[in-house]
Amino acid sequence: MLSGIAFGFSQAVIFWIWGMSFYYGAWLVTRGVTTFNDVLRSIAAVLLSGIIIGQSTQLAPDVGKARLAAAAIFTLYDRVPPIDSSSPEGRVVDHVEGQLDLKDVVFAYPSRPNAPVLTGLTLHVPPGSTLALVGPSGTGGARAWFGLP
Repeated sequence: MLSGIAFGFSQAVIFWIWGMSFYYGAWLVTRGVTTFNDVLRSIAAVLLSGIIIGQSTQLAPDVGKARLAAAAIFTLYDRVPPIDSSSPEGRVVDHVEGQLDLKDVVFAYPSRPNAPVLTGLTLHVPPGSTLALVGPSGTGGARAWFGLP
């Protein structure tokens, strides 16, 4: 009930300001201080400015969230991965048979190390086969594609 009264009061204040503005503008026009067009322009400018300021203050709490989100994105973008994918170092395999054997694979995402996604997975994928591991959501969980020649 209290919030209803407060909302009604806030809406009434807007119309009181409109009424007082037009009353004062009419008083100035009758005294010859200004013209009717100037009164309308000034009322429109003040009220529209107030509306714009009011709407922009509604977004003020989101500005801080947007800054944090942008900082997190730039931090992620600027990080250096532990493995350099363009490095020529490492073992070079001379001959690939095109088959894959996985034995007792255990996998958990680094963000949830206590929730294993794969536990004891053993697979044999023959040459020329394609294998997809897809989690319960259809796109998440343990997902890996092996396209073998």
